[in-house]
Amino acid sequence: MIVSIAQPSYWPWLGYFDRILKSDLHIVLDHVQFEKSWYINRNRIRCGHHWQWITIPVKTKGLFGNAPIHQLKSDQRQNWQLKHFRTLQHHYQRTAFWHHFEPILSELYQQNWEDVRSICLATSKIVSEAINLKTPLLSSLELAPTEKKGELVLELCKKTGATHYLSGPFGKDYLPLHAFAEAEIQILWHDFKAPPALVPKNPHIPPLTALDALLEVGPDELAHNLCANPR
Repeated sequence: MIVSIAQPSYWPWLGYFDRILKSDLHIVLDHVQFEKSWYINRNRIRCGHHWQWITIPVKTKGLFGNAPIHQLKSDQRQNWQLKHFRTLQHHYQRTAFWHHFEPILSELYQQNWEDVRSICLATSKIVSEAINLKTPLLSSLELAPTEKKGELVLELCKKTGATHYLSGPFGKDYLPLHAFAEAEIQILWHDFKAPPALVPKNPHIPPLTALDALLEVGPDELAHNLCANPR
C-alpha cells in the first residue's frame, strides 16, 4: 500500500493532488505545529500576467509557538472570506470555467470558516471532487503519533500498514532511510513537474494553486493531465 503524507493547505498546488492521486492512502498531517509563512493559510493565485498571495489571517497572539494546525483559528474580524471571493472573482471571471465553479466558490465563502483546517480541507475537496479523486484521507490526529520529523513519518507509515511511502524530494534531507529499510517500507520519490498544458504561459509565475488550472482548463482536462503524469 502506497501512503503519502502532507500538511493541509489553503487551495493546494497541483503537486499535492498528483501525489494523492498516486497514493492508496493520504494522511493529512494536522496535529503538528503551524508554521508562519508557509502554505497552511495562504497560497498564490494569478493576477493578470503576475501573481499574488491570498492569505487567511490567523489568531496566533499569546500562543507562544503552541498552535497545532487542527486548533488554528482564523481572524473573523478582518472579513477575509468576502475579500478572497471578490479577489478570485476579479482575477478569474474571464476564465473558461469560472461560471461553472462560481456558485460553488460563492457558497464556500459564505460559510463561517473560523477553523482554518476545515477550510483547507474544503478547498481540497472542491478540486478532488472536480477531478474525481477517490484516494481516502486520514487525519494524523486520529493516529495519536508521538514521534517528530522523519521518525514521525515512519511511525505513521507503520501505523497504517504502508509498504511504500511516497515522499517529496525534500524527504531526502530528513527521512531515516535505514529505519525505513529495516521496517521493509520502500520510499518512492515524488518530484512533481506540471504537465505542459497546466504550466502558466508566463515563465516568471511560480507554481500556483490548483484552482488556477481548474478554472483555466476545466476538470476533465485537469484530470487527464494529472493522470497522464508519470510517477
